[in-house]
Amino acid sequence: MSFTVTKPRTRRVQRSELAVPATSTHFFERAASGAADFIFLDLEDAVAPARKPEAREIAIEALNRIDWGSKTLAVRINGLDTEWAHRDIIEIASRCPRLDLVMVPKVGTPFDVRFVDALLTGLEREFPRARPLGIEILIETTLGLANVEDIVQASDRLEAVIFGIGDYSIDLRTCGEIIGASDPRYAVLTDADAHGGRRLHWNDQWHFALARIANACRAPVSYTHLDVYKRQLQGRIRCAWGAVWFGRKPSGDGPDTRATVEWRSLCAASSKAGSMPSC
Repeated sequence: MSFTVTKPRTRRVQRSELAVPATSTHFFERAASGAADFIFLDLEDAVAPARKPEAREIAIEALNRIDWGSKTLAVRINGLDTEWAHRDIIEIASRCPRLDLVMVPKVGTPFDVRFVDALLTGLEREFPRARPLGIEILIETTLGLANVEDIVQASDRLEAVIFGIGDYSIDLRTCGEIIGASDPRYAVLTDADAHGGRRLHWNDQWHFALARIANACRAPVSYTHLDVYKRQLQGRIRCAWGAVWFGRKPSGDGPDTRATVEWRSLCAASSKAGSMPSC
């Protein structure tokens, strides 16, 4: 092993993550009583520009009023390049003691993470919290992927990384109609067999990005959670991606197969003993 000792990050139960639009108040109670470990109220993509300030106030009220039990709670703020982002952070971090993490979309450089970290640090000095807020980020641009190794080292608050295939594919200009799943057109023909037959071999057009993010997260820190959308999940558990996003109630077909649950249990036991098992 290396002489470099990595510092553990905060660990949370995060097998499934439920997205709830901040303006869809009729979903709040259902989300709180649902099966997902992790819930985030969305101020970004799910909210029209004219309703951004209203959605922020609705999210604050819901975070403070509803009994969320033991669920991990986050709010996805608006992009840092918008007129709403800094106010999202200030208002929510200062007024919501139940909040666990701030989710930052479209992170492109380490400075994006450091900016949020610095703002949260100042707010926590003014409004002390029992536990520091964590940060969860989305890598969903080519700029973010190009800088991912430095991004994941930018703050000790960083707990989770999500690969946003939809926006990433747009930024990459793939012009594909299939988002998040394998595309049968992204394939090669095998060499001819003994009878001259050639088979179509599907490739995964997202594997480079997924593998790069996974390696970036596992190398400099001992633990950073990795999330993928539900439809991306099949075949990618072995790439170290450990959770699944839902836009609705989890259906039970997420990543926690018996083997995965047993491996997680072994990880927890081994972590206490100072070693980690292999997959």
